[in-house]
Amino acid sequence: MAKYCKFEECDACTMQMDGFEQNTCDKCWEKAKAKLEYFRGEIEAERISYGEIAELASLAEYIEAGDVLLLEWAEVPEFEEVEEMPLFAGTREALNKLTIK
Repeated sequence: MAKYCKFEECDACTMQMDGFEQNTCDKCWEKAKAKLEYFRGEIEAERISYGEIAELASLAEYIEAGDVLLLEWAEVPEFEEVEEMPLFAGTREALNKLTIK
């Protein structure tokens, strides 16, 4: 199963990196990593623009899991948000009656 690089300017085909198949060729993977390091420098120098923040967010899949600085600026949620389970009819009223006031 061939996968193609997601970067439009690249015409690379199947890639393998550390045993995991990637959607990005090695050349573009390195470009993405270099861009992330550029954004890190801009954040630390306190001169990152809104456009660069948007571009950083678009590269969120390339940010390592432990890189808190870039993940935070890319607005990647720390935990998956879990939807609240709906209560059955009458459950809320029953719970309210049990609540000690």
